[in-house]
Amino acid sequence: MISKWKHPIRYWRLVTTPTCEKCKHHVCGIALSKDRCTCEKYLEHANRLNGTEYRVAEINLVRGTRWCDFEPIEEGDDE
Repeated sequence: MISKWKHPIRYWRLVTTPTCEKCKHHVCGIALSKDRCTCEKYLEHANRLNGTEYRVAEINLVRGTRWCDFEPIEEGDDE
């Protein structure tokens, strides 16, 4: 858990952002693997820093940061 005294801005973003299960970028892990995030803003940042081509990132690295681009899942109309 993030310390609200050491990282107050990141803690505030973490608390005010809804859970990742409600986000469009969330990828559910299979069996024992961890849940992943496909947020383009974070992946672009990580790829520039590391010089690699990541396609997914661990949720704990993304959620609560300034690169977390939460988008709610859009429920389709049944017409």
